[in-house]
Amino acid sequence: MRIGIIAALAALGGLVQPVAHADETAADAATPPACPDDAVQQMFNVQMAVLAGQLTDVQQLFNIAENASAACPENSAVQSYASLFYGMVSKSVPEAENQLMLLSKAYDTAIAAEAHIGSSSAEPVTLPDGTAQTVYPYGQAFGALKKEVFPDLAKLAAAGHVHPIFETETLEACPYVTAYNSSVQFEIDGFAWTSPYEAADFVTTRLEALKGACPHKTTNIVAALGRVNERAARSAREAGDEAKALTYAQAAFDYTEEFAALPSSGSEWEGLHIAMGNIRATMKADFLKDAQTAQ
Repeated sequence: MRIGIIAALAALGGLVQPVAHADETAADAATPPACPDDAVQQMFNVQMAVLAGQLTDVQQLFNIAENASAACPENSAVQSYASLFYGMVSKSVPEAENQLMLLSKAYDTAIAAEAHIGSSSAEPVTLPDGTAQTVYPYGQAFGALKKEVFPDLAKLAAAGHVHPIFETETLEACPYVTAYNSSVQFEIDGFAWTSPYEAADFVTTRLEALKGACPHKTTNIVAALGRVNERAARSAREAGDEAKALTYAQAAFDYTEEFAALPSSGSEWEGLHIAMGNIRATMKADFLKDAQTAQ
């Protein structure tokens, strides 16, 4: 398998090239490279090489992501792989500014992948031994968004390096456009379960914006807002900031009331209803029992 992966990398075409430099002519910069017919296979080969420990040069991996995303802007699978590679590189750079840049690219290419996905996210590829296999890079990319990119963006925001998604209070449209209706859920879950309490205000701003723009996910978003503020209340109390703890507890309680006023529909409603009931009870008992607003 080692020989196969190295051979596959050696055979890669225009995707594994240095990115454009500032001294290139404007005409060269304005002409994007052509998207290779085997671009998905190339990106799969790169991923296999990374996982096998045979491609460890993060600059080369960054170049591949840059070239691929520019060459294949409407290829969902290629954009998905580019998103994965940007996220991988972000783990290898110490500077917060560079991490933010890379995570921004991971997010942007995932959005591009989502915008151009067809009726199926399955992609046929060939393993180094010649075996055919089906891969799902779109699912991998959005799984990485949920588990790594969104939580890391929240951590950076808490440290003062704020992505624009946390500063936009109103969205003209839902940023997720597929009929699957699942893509936005990856972001909801990514923020609901992993955000540090120092980022709670940023995450609340983002989720509120999504709530206004993605009405098909209102129930899930309101539930996530309750979770985010509940977790923030507990973390703030542990950190000794009782004033913030009470503020977040009240916000969590208020979101449970908002949830209770929503229609009781959807396959996930019952579980969310139970969770929000628990949040309501614990916020009142542990934080708000003496507050007039919780009567």
